[in-house]
Amino acid sequence: MFNKTLRARAVQVAGSLTLSAFAVASQADPISLTGVCHLSSIIAGQARCDIYYQLSDDFSNPGSARRSQIKIDNILVAQYVNDDVNPLDFQISAVSGTATVSCGVTHTVTAYVAPLGAPSTPYVKVGSLPPIRCPTAP
Repeated sequence: MFNKTLRARAVQVAGSLTLSAFAVASQADPISLTGVCHLSSIIAGQARCDIYYQLSDDFSNPGSARRSQIKIDNILVAQYVNDDVNPLDFQISAVSGTATVSCGVTHTVTAYVAPLGAPSTPYVKVGSLPPIRCPTAP
């Protein structure tokens, strides 16, 4: 009798742990934004810095976008537009690129995605990226 109660308790604990792990995972942001700044060249005393940015999504549950935008310091630097007639699924991770920025200062990179669906669906800010500090020229 004691073994049966112990097994029932173990199953109950395992079920609770599984449910809580699923709840935490479901609250995670499925789209992430990454960015890094590089000192790409120094020619005749002029430094040039580039920010590389990339959107990525959960590979086990990929997302689809009707449109995507990347802004650096509130300036639009990239836009992805999916075909309205024959849209491609799983295109969030197709948004990446490089933009030339000022060296030695901090830049803010933000991403916005409009999901597939009605054309009036608004953009939603996705990903969370802290400000990026670009290196100074040596």
